[in-house]
This record gives sequence, structure tokens and C-alpha cells, in this order.
Amino acid sequence: MIQSIEELPEDTLLECSFMLSIHSDDDLAEDAEPESKACQWLEAKLLSLFKGVKVYRDSTSGLYLVPHSNQSVAGKFCRYTVPVQKRRLDEMRRILIDLCDAFDQESIYLSIAGHVEFVALAR
Repeated sequence: MIQSIEELPEDTLLECSFMLSIHSDDDLAEDAEPESKACQWLEAKLLSLFKGVKVYRDSTSGLYLVPHSNQSVAGKFCRYTVPVQKRRLDEMRRILIDLCDAFDQESIYLSIAGHVEFVALAR
């Protein structure tokens, strides 16, 4: 029987993955790259907090809607996978909120053990 995340013990490690657009929502140039200092900060932060991170640098293509314009945008994304204890999921979400600000994203797609949510800055 499949358990919901809420039913799992607090120390259960969950696979969290998210996609980070390699361009901001305001700068849709196809050749734009994320700032390397921000990426280095992210990888160091994830490694120090969660003791592991897998980065898929061969960008993945995808589509998303820009919420304020409802415009469909094709983009390229880097994918990150991090092992996070259930009790630390809010910490992971706070990091993604910081990323929204650092990378000028309205939201970031987060998958927690197959359960999907969008993490966004409060505006």
C-alpha cells in the first residue's frame, strides 16, 4: 500500500527534485545562463545542509506558463535531486524561495517523492 508523505516517519529520506530555468522569466533569451556564483552557492548550500546533491547539467527542455502573462514559454532547465528528511522539507522550500529571488523566477517546480508543488515568492 502506498503511503502519503504525511504518514511517513519524520526521519524518512525523500527524493526532492526541482528544475531551475537557465534564464529568468523576465529575460527569455535562449542563450542566457544562470549566474555561476548563484549556482555555486546553491550547490554548496544543498551539500552542506542535506549531505548530497545530484546536478544534471545537460539541460532539459520544457514548457511553462508565465503566471502574470499566461504566456507559454519554451525553456531549458537544469535538474537538481536532493535527499531530504521529511522533517526538513520546509527548509528545502525556503531555499527554493531564495532561488526564485536570486534567479528572478516567479515559481520553481518541486517534486517530493513524486508529489508535485510550485514554490513561489509571496508577492
